Amino acid sequence: MQLDGAGALVITVLLFTSILPAQSKSTGGTPASSQGVPNSAVPLFDVKLRPDPELSVPYDDRIPSTSEGCDSNGAPYIRVFKLMPHEISILRFGPKEIVTFSASKITDVASPTTVDDFVSGSRLYMLVEGDAHKEEVVKQLEDGSQKVHWETKEEPRSYIARFDEDGSYRGSVKLDLPFRPKRLSGFDSGGFVAAGFDEGKIWRVALLDSSGSLLKYVEFPKENEKSPEKSFERSFGTSAGDSNVGSSLFAALAGFFPYHGSVLYVRGHSGAPIYEISESGEVRVIKIKAPGGHAVEGFIPSDRNWLVTFGKTGELPNREQSDLYDVDMATGELLREYRVEQYSRFSDAEQEVACVYQDEFRAVRHEKGKLVMLRGTPLPSIETAPDPRSEQ
Repeated sequence: MQLDGAGALVITVLLFTSILPAQSKSTGGTPASSQGVPNSAVPLFDVKLRPDPELSVPYDDRIPSTSEGCDSNGAPYIRVFKLMPHEISILRFGPKEIVTFSASKITDVASPTTVDDFVSGSRLYMLVEGDAHKEEVVKQLEDGSQKVHWETKEEPRSYIARFDEDGSYRGSVKLDLPFRPKRLSGFDSGGFVAAGFDEGKIWRVALLDSSGSLLKYVEFPKENEKSPEKSFERSFGTSAGDSNVGSSLFAALAGFFPYHGSVLYVRGHSGAPIYEISESGEVRVIKIKAPGGHAVEGFIPSDRNWLVTFGKTGELPNREQSDLYDVDMATGELLREYRVEQYSRFSDAEQEVACVYQDEFRAVRHEKGKLVMLRGTPLPSIETAPDPRSEQ
């Protein structure tokens, strides 16, 4: 399996910034006031993570891994990367075994390339590209020698591949859409939400039925603030849709998060609103008051409230400068702040929170050549999150 240009770019972003598109690891040790805390203080909790000795798998510490959230039973899913040969797989940690989901199991698509994935209930869905026609090309070099390589001669086709929770492959659905999907999520009933650029370089978000057919485009309320595309252009010095680099990075910083029958839509670091998309296509604007100069960076899945991370608007995620907050689902009010035990991103103990399930934080850590499952329960901190109003 070979990665296309967009996939290679996403891996490059991951290698140099260690990010999950639109989702970032929470960290501890940084006072909330230094982040530009919201208008009122919230209770502060500390989380110390402990390894689960029964759940670990060998893995090269030098290669990044990213959280894909958890399933309905709280089992974390982790995306792992192999550079030689290029391959992307998903690992499911739990409850007593590790299951691998690999695009190499997709037998009805030629040369499948993983683009995106999400977990719904007990199934994992992969958005893949494949079936592109490739030709052998001979290039004459200046020294008179010849170099033989393969070139893709047409656009690859997009598919949704389905896997059961035991890793077995259940088949694929071919997509025939007026845009090239780069992000995918869905609903418990089997319908999907997909997003990508059309031929006019317009970013589209659409509802699909269970067969992958287009139902309609999602219509978003008019926003008072600048469009996410314009914010992206100004922040990163490139247009969202005018190049492979720009479009791939824009797509990488956008994210869908299945949540309690709906799908949350986040356009990371654009300062744009967060939307909750229902299965009927109705959209609700979510207003979460972020610290000054910050925007919601991403979500950590939870079986209770929303857990959000904040990052500086217009900047790539920086896990060493983000806090994790518990948010009321109806009002957007911040209820709690969590400081999760911190490990340096440059050490052999890189870690990432996958979800919170039944009040237990679940994470995965790089440690001594392994990916290790972690568990931790939040406890009230002996410190108190400062109230910025008292400093005025």
